[in-house]
Amino acid sequence: MTALYGSDSIKSRDLFLPTGRLAYDAAPGVTLRADYRETIEAYAGVGLSGALGLTREAFRTLQAGLRPERDSRMRLGSDWMVAPDLTLAVDAFDGEVEDRLAFVEDGYLPVNRGSAHVRGLAMRAEHRLTPALSLLARYHMAQLRQERGGRVQEQQLILEGLWAQGPWRCRIAAAQSSAPALMQDDGGLRLEAGIDYALTGRRPMRVGLHLTDPDQLASSRLMRVDASGAARPEDQAQALMLTAALAW
Repeated sequence: MTALYGSDSIKSRDLFLPTGRLAYDAAPGVTLRADYRETIEAYAGVGLSGALGLTREAFRTLQAGLRPERDSRMRLGSDWMVAPDLTLAVDAFDGEVEDRLAFVEDGYLPVNRGSAHVRGLAMRAEHRLTPALSLLARYHMAQLRQERGGRVQEQQLILEGLWAQGPWRCRIAAAQSSAPALMQDDGGLRLEAGIDYALTGRRPMRVGLHLTDPDQLASSRLMRVDASGAARPEDQAQALMLTAALAW
């Protein structure tokens, strides 16, 4: 994060973020997997008036208390192709979430929600009904030991449908989640959907309309995110987005 004043800046740097993956085909249709990765996510933004729109004193307070989020995860799993149109997967994971960054009450400045040790189990089933239509079911549960004391549990069930035909791609998903451990938020039902139109050729083009409602579970973020990057408030908010991309 940088401010407009040359001497007022918040910088995050880590020169060693190891990542490794290993896969072994144990039998026809059965693959064993192991991976480890570390990531860092830092707030990135600029202010239009002063340092992020804050007074110098308020910026100094933010600067003193803000830390980048650092995550590490070890995962062991297996994939089993039961039939050509049915695949099952199971994963056990263990990791750390340090200085969880969150944007609360529609704010544009992040808040440090603390750290936790996370250990859990995830399962996934994918069934291809037709060449164009697939159904997925995913479930995970995790135990979190918070640094401030106490143990809590997170869990989530997702049902998802995917359809692809020619240049069209459609997705709809419903998720039932528990309350997130490191957030002041309630669990409940979330719906997401999207439709994309993509053309390939000399000038590829993609147009899409997406309804997003990301969950705030520390365990699902630990499983989902595999790359370092910037923490942005729009990535944690409900949104309806129209996107377009054209390659010249």
